[in-house]
Amino acid sequence: MISPKSTLILFLTVFFSLGMAPKPPDNIAPQVSITVPSNNATISGIVNIQAQATDNRGVSKVEIYVDNALKATGYAASASYAWDTSASPNAAHTLKAIATDKSNNTAQAQINVTVNNAVPPTPGGVGGQVPVSLSVVSSFSNINKSAAQAIDNNLSTYWQGQYSTFFGRKTFTSWWLRLDLGKPYDLAKISIFWDKAYGAANYSIQGSNDYTTWANLQTNLSSAGGSTNPNQKDHLITGTYQHIRVFINKAQLLYPRVYEVKIYRVGAPPDTQGPTLEITSPKDGEVIR
Repeated sequence: MISPKSTLILFLTVFFSLGMAPKPPDNIAPQVSITVPSNNATISGIVNIQAQATDNRGVSKVEIYVDNALKATGYAASASYAWDTSASPNAAHTLKAIATDKSNNTAQAQINVTVNNAVPPTPGGVGGQVPVSLSVVSSFSNINKSAAQAIDNNLSTYWQGQYSTFFGRKTFTSWWLRLDLGKPYDLAKISIFWDKAYGAANYSIQGSNDYTTWANLQTNLSSAGGSTNPNQKDHLITGTYQHIRVFINKAQLLYPRVYEVKIYRVGAPPDTQGPTLEITSPKDGEVIR
């Protein structure tokens, strides 16, 4: 017969071996760092800010701030944000990442960077390439990977073209993203952030003003190459259009993924003409009393 003491010892042994004992309070803060860009870096164009965090019991979220304004939240151990520095002044800026663990302990990392775009484009500004506000629709998308995620200014989300098979044959062999600029613009450039693996083996950039007639602006393009993910591809485009379509003729693998699309219009040419000044009275050489 087992004694009460032996029963208690057996119970405690099983209790602790199964991890049923209460855990001590977690007072250890997570560790967080901004991995891209580096501290005191001089940057321009679109910069993919990346933050990473670790914790002894797990990270619940990582937030990215630009000049104390929240820009992106990752609900895991990392976060990223595609910062279009052309919309910010050429000056010093502060980037901050705040990590929160599963016990609500927090930690933060902060770095300083300097924005230095050669010709700072601002809406209505002078010279350079000015970003254009967009709305978007697409061909069939994968569930929860809608076209809107290709223009949300967040490199943690993406649009994904739908994929399925019917008796071993692909039911989707081409896809498209159609972007509406709101009105016609004299265009300069399009930047597409592809998934490095699930990109496009062949795609075209097309322009239209009526959704019906499409002009090819760039053809036989490929997202292959590049060492980072997302993989940024920049294409110069010309012409005045309200609608731009990225038409994917063939995916690299089963389907395409696009993290972000940005379109730039041509800025106004620099004003080098000085004002005209004339003295109308008195006349040159006139004697006045």
